[in-house]
Amino acid sequence: MSESKNLTLGEALQLAINHQQQGNLAQAEELYQRILQAIPEQLDALNLLGLLYSDQKRYALAEDLLQKAIRINPNIPEIHNNLGVVLEEQKKLGQAEASYRRAIAIKPDYAEAHNNLGNVLCLQNRLADSLASYQEAVRLRPEYIKAWNGFGTALKQMNDLEEAETCFQRVLQLDPGFVPALKNMGEVKALQARLDDAISWYTRASELAPDDSDTSLSMGLLLLKQDKMEEAAACLRKIPVEDRRGWDVYLLLADIYRGLKRLEDVIASYRSLSGSYPDRFDAHFLLGKTLWTHGVKLVDGEKTQALEEAVLAFKKAFVLHNDADVLTNIGSVCVEMKEYEIAAEYLQKALGLNLENVEAEYCLFR
Repeated sequence: MSESKNLTLGEALQLAINHQQQGNLAQAEELYQRILQAIPEQLDALNLLGLLYSDQKRYALAEDLLQKAIRINPNIPEIHNNLGVVLEEQKKLGQAEASYRRAIAIKPDYAEAHNNLGNVLCLQNRLADSLASYQEAVRLRPEYIKAWNGFGTALKQMNDLEEAETCFQRVLQLDPGFVPALKNMGEVKALQARLDDAISWYTRASELAPDDSDTSLSMGLLLLKQDKMEEAAACLRKIPVEDRRGWDVYLLLADIYRGLKRLEDVIASYRSLSGSYPDRFDAHFLLGKTLWTHGVKLVDGEKTQALEEAVLAFKKAFVLHNDADVLTNIGSVCVEMKEYEIAAEYLQKALGLNLENVEAEYCLFR
């Protein structure tokens, strides 16, 4: 990089830091690497490049750099804390805990390390131990929002809902728009069976973070409990089908729409599942069955289109699982489309797979 030529170490470090802060991570990484090529034990470059890799979720690389920095100088609390974060992200919770404790041993008034220790203890379900860490974090820094929120979360998990609410209210006094605390207030109210209040808190959270799937799911399920089907569906529909809970959510959406007699939306839900989960047999099978059920009620071109799509869905299902019932369904749809020769072919194949398939035999010989 031409901008790094003839720079002192301090100037090169500052330039790399500036790039990192501005989001120019490739330039920052190259500068840190050049510094380390010249001075392999340069602590600031090791630590800051480790942080950069951590932000990029390149945790193994980050861990290696931070471990090297600690071997060079084991007395810098911030590096132990940074290593703890990287280890925690890799689910190495015991090692992360040890790193946070080393940071605190070097610097007992290190509020961030106390908070991080509380978090990792919570993840290990050591809730009572975590409370002491959070208490120390907020004692050292009374306006430490994340520590107050963690404190409340631990209390909530211990079912101490009143004290948890006090912590979350403290967070919201400091920052009324802190979304995690708004969501936590919603959960507290839901646990207290105060559903309207819970929905109100989740609504506030959703207004500030409309793409938060957790909020949409929580609010949608509460609305379902109140039999507010339309509102529940509107919330659940915000969750992307690719979300880790997308399969279950869109199956639930299909059921809700079926109850509302909105068959087009049932089909749309199954289409989403079929498109996003192409290796799931039931995604295609459910789409095919629903299109068939819907298609027979239509007329002319719309009927043909629905039934052709049903056949295509069943064929995709059969590729994934050689099930005689799928072939029977294809044959039955073809009968409905008056494509009798094709229907006979599929029904005979179904009987070949299962000689006791009464439905296939009936369709074939009726």
